[in-house]
Amino acid sequence: MCEAALMVELRGEGLVIVDNVKVTMRSYLSTAHLWMARHCATYTSEYEKQYKADRSAFHIHQRAYVMSAVTEAVAFVEALINEFFTDIHDSHADRYDNLGPDTLAVIRGYWSIAGNGNNVSVLTKYEMARLLCGQPAYDKGAEPYQSMKAVIDLRNWQIHYRPKDVGDESSYDVAKWLVGKFPDCALMAGSGNAWFPDRALGAGCAQWAVSSALAFADHFVEALNVEPNYRVVKHPLDPPSMPAE
Repeated sequence: MCEAALMVELRGEGLVIVDNVKVTMRSYLSTAHLWMARHCATYTSEYEKQYKADRSAFHIHQRAYVMSAVTEAVAFVEALINEFFTDIHDSHADRYDNLGPDTLAVIRGYWSIAGNGNNVSVLTKYEMARLLCGQPAYDKGAEPYQSMKAVIDLRNWQIHYRPKDVGDESSYDVAKWLVGKFPDCALMAGSGNAWFPDRALGAGCAQWAVSSALAFADHFVEALNVEPNYRVVKHPLDPPSMPAE
């Protein structure tokens, strides 16, 4: 966003406006995505605690917040890597100067050639960033990569959903990567519904998605020894009190 400002000079007749200037500012949506993911995951936990004593039932409120937590967790990770590359490409922030001028120049060149990453997958961007910074490749069969890929696959299943008849966890391919990752939805305990999606998409899934995304992001920035916005600016989950009328 931009703010209008005035350029003034001190002359004999006093302060005189000589020109208008603009001050530019840059927003980092990764921090907002992370806040929303945490908020949704917290809501799902509180909701299950309140209603789990009821008979097994599908709750649209719970399902929507779980899905939102998953979507926002992936949005956080994607926004973070795009901010990393774009800030370096634009020579915007000095928080990455410790990577060294040669590394920064190579990153700028890659981001230009890659067309700002428009057709590059999220995980490939992270792999390229590590490679360009002299870090070893991810072990794709270990954490934090394995869980992060599973969260992205779950997000993709939600966004590009195709309905089908379900009878067990093998009905959707994505389910096989989720089994054993988190506790079942407490609201569906004792139900005869298929494990995925009905018993899988609960507070445990939401908390796992957010913690997996945060672990993946922390692993990335700590390996590079950089401090992006989400590590510097902290926002409480509780909103501020509304002013009295």
